[in-house]
Amino acid sequence: MAAPAEDLVNLEKAPVAVVTGETSYYIAYDHLTVRYFEGGREVSVKHVRLENRGICWNGHMRMLERNSDEIVVVVKELALENMKPKANL
Repeated sequence: MAAPAEDLVNLEKAPVAVVTGETSYYIAYDHLTVRYFEGGREVSVKHVRLENRGICWNGHMRMLERNSDEIVVVVKELALENMKPKANL
């Protein structure tokens, strides 16, 4: 990709996760969202496909899915991976 049109300075210090369900209409272009973030910017991004984690048949309204409890485990894992421990606690 060419150099970014603009820097995303407000996201440089925050990890970004793109979580895609296999039946979501976003599946057609979520990988492009990831490429946009990766395109020469200083943004840490991770793309998680739910079906690769064994969580299938989900659309884009994950909080309304019957297996939303499984999805929240994945989101929690992503959050915990990126939390920095506070010093001197």
